[in-house]
Amino acid sequence: MRFLNEIKSRRIVLFLYFVCDQMLGRFMIYPMLKAAQRLEAYNASLILIHVFLLGTICIFSARLLVIEAGNFVQKMTKNCITAAAFFGLIVCIQAVLLSILKHFGIDPVSSADPDQGILFFFELLLYAPLCEEIVFRACLIDECAAHINRKVSVMFSCLLFGLLHVFIPLFGGSFTQIFFLPVYALSGYLLYECRKKTGSIICSAAVHFLVNGASLLL
Repeated sequence: MRFLNEIKSRRIVLFLYFVCDQMLGRFMIYPMLKAAQRLEAYNASLILIHVFLLGTICIFSARLLVIEAGNFVQKMTKNCITAAAFFGLIVCIQAVLLSILKHFGIDPVSSADPDQGILFFFELLLYAPLCEEIVFRACLIDECAAHINRKVSVMFSCLLFGLLHVFIPLFGGSFTQIFFLPVYALSGYLLYECRKKTGSIICSAAVHFLVNGASLLL
C-alpha cells in the first residue's frame, strides 16, 4: 500500500481540522445550518460533514494508523493494561479537579447538547476521540517539533487542546470556564504520555473514548 508524503499528509490533516472544522465550521457553516432551526436536518448535515472529515483525516493518516495499530497488536496485553491505568488516572484527576472547582461554584459548560441525540454520541464517542488524537497527539506535535523543541511542541499541543474545549463557552460569555483549561490541558498531556508509552495512538484514542464515555455517567 502506497502512502502520501508524511509531511504533506499531516499538514492536510491540520488544515482540515483547524481551518475547515474549527474555523470555517464553527463560525460559518455550523451556525448557518443551525439557523434553519430544523434540529433533525442540522444534526444530519453535521454528521455527514464530520463523517466526511473524519474519513478524510483517517485516509491522510493511514500510514500513521497502520504503523501504530501494529505497535498496539505487538504488545496487546501490556498496552491494554497501560491504557487502563491511564484511563483510571485521568478520570481520578478530573474528578478531583472538577470537585474542587464545583466547591467554589464553578460548573463546566459544554457546547455539546444531549438533545442532539445520535449527533451528541457520535461527536463525543467517535469523532472527538479519534480526530483529536490524530491531530493533537500526532500531527500537531510532529509538525511543531520539526521547527521547535519537542517538549515545547507537546506543551503547545496540550494548551491548544485545552483551549479548544473551553473556547466556545468563553466566546459565549462564560468566562469562569477558563478555570477548566488546566483540567483539559493536563488530560491532553496524559493522553500524549499514553501514546508515547504504548507507541500507539490506538491506545490514546481508546482512553479518550472511555474518558468521554465516563463523563456521561459521572
